[in-house]
Amino acid sequence: MRLTYLIGRLVASSRRRSASAGPTPWSEHIAGLPTTPGLTAHWEREFWGAILPYLQDLSPRRCLEVGCSSGPWLRLITRATDLACYGVDVDPTGVHDAFGFAAADGCTLPYADGSFGACMSLGLVEHFPARVRSALIAEQMRVVAPDGVVICLMPNLNPSFR
Repeated sequence: MRLTYLIGRLVASSRRRSASAGPTPWSEHIAGLPTTPGLTAHWEREFWGAILPYLQDLSPRRCLEVGCSSGPWLRLITRATDLACYGVDVDPTGVHDAFGFAAADGCTLPYADGSFGACMSLGLVEHFPARVRSALIAEQMRVVAPDGVVICLMPNLNPSFR
């Protein structure tokens, strides 16, 4: 099994909210996400180019995203490959009406050992303390086949060490 960490930095959007507007509730943020990434931002194109080779020649031909939100990357993968895509997220806002998605905890995935050729967590693990990060990654490794790949994107590593 290959465990791949993609550590990078997200470029701030030009559509910033004013500080006086306050934070956006998470469910509102999820509801406002695009159906698929536009691949217009540099980081999107770079990330897509980095993960696509890992999604070739997988067995089984299934990909799971942990913390999928509304699943924009999974939809893009489905359109660009022959992989069957699945996603889990603890917040049902984005997952309630999408194909192959379920509301579930990333530390206790509802799948059998070795069920997927690939498992991804994109901007998820850095939001948790070290003991939870270890559990998240261990659970992703459990559901991936022995010759599969686990991809962890950590766009903002600094908060994870506070």
